[in-house]
Amino acid sequence: MAVKIIRAKPIAARAAAGTVAAITAALILILAACQFPTSSSKSTAASAGSSSSSATLAVSWKLPAASKTIMPTSSETGLVAPSSYDLTFTASGQATVTKTGVSSSRLSVSLACTTWSVYVNGRDSSGNVVASGTGSVTVSSGGDNALAVSLSYIVTGTGTGGVNVSLTWPSPEPVSAAAISLVSSSGATLDTSSAWTVNIGTGSASLALSGIVVGSYTATLTLKDSSGTTLYGRQETIVVFQNMTTAGTISVAESDFSIPVTSISLSATSLSLSYGGTRVILVATVNPSNASDLVVNWSSDSPAIATVDPTSGAVTPVYHGTATITATSDDGKQTATCEVTVSGS
Repeated sequence: MAVKIIRAKPIAARAAAGTVAAITAALILILAACQFPTSSSKSTAASAGSSSSSATLAVSWKLPAASKTIMPTSSETGLVAPSSYDLTFTASGQATVTKTGVSSSRLSVSLACTTWSVYVNGRDSSGNVVASGTGSVTVSSGGDNALAVSLSYIVTGTGTGGVNVSLTWPSPEPVSAAAISLVSSSGATLDTSSAWTVNIGTGSASLALSGIVVGSYTATLTLKDSSGTTLYGRQETIVVFQNMTTAGTISVAESDFSIPVTSISLSATSLSLSYGGTRVILVATVNPSNASDLVVNWSSDSPAIATVDPTSGAVTPVYHGTATITATSDDGKQTATCEVTVSGS
């Protein structure tokens, strides 16, 4: 019987053959994948394109809380709020997006996922821009996209506005004239010399100006009596807004008035005293009686002849001769004198 001998391949040769088969199968799979993309490759492609997708941005805006503080210490009627808003969105490589005539203070808009600059302009009923604000936001496809823009009233430019100011004070203060000086931030002074209306005896005065260039002004307000003496003075910052009227009322308390001394009279204009005699008190009467400062200061031009107490007006003879005693108002503007003659040895 013939015996058939079967020779086995070496182990190394079998391993090499298996490796070649595995490589060949892998190449077939790669080629197939290139020609027929799998579902996982489609998902990857869609994910790569998400950077150019769009998302919704919610924009809100508001005017400053202190928008009614025009003259810091007065009671304001307030500003005219914008009646509509225009929004502009700009981004690098993107078309500009605009929204006009928005009547609310919030807007949602679809934008490409990138960084945007947002400009908000508030317009009055005549179409003039009276407030503005800007902001920046990066819009992304995930998460909430929101931007809050703070608006400010426009106080610079070439437009004009108006100023209405009222002053009230307790009657009957002797006010017969009012004046205001408006100095702009650049140092220019406006002529307002004839703009006041003073209601004599009623304790009120009013000022109405128009055509004032928008901006901030330092206002010096004064009330005067018939002789031109200033009874009251005050400084305010007045902001003039385009196509608006800055309005305010300032209440002046009686204690705020500076009523000047108009004259001083003495109980005697001359005195004859004896050397070594007793002192005599001079009495000063200040006019008007409601002057803000009733203090009188006393002095002697010859203390070696007669002295005077600087506060009480008591005159004491010192030696024979003549001395002049003077009573002076505290502001130094009014005086009265008494000639004192000291006799005896």
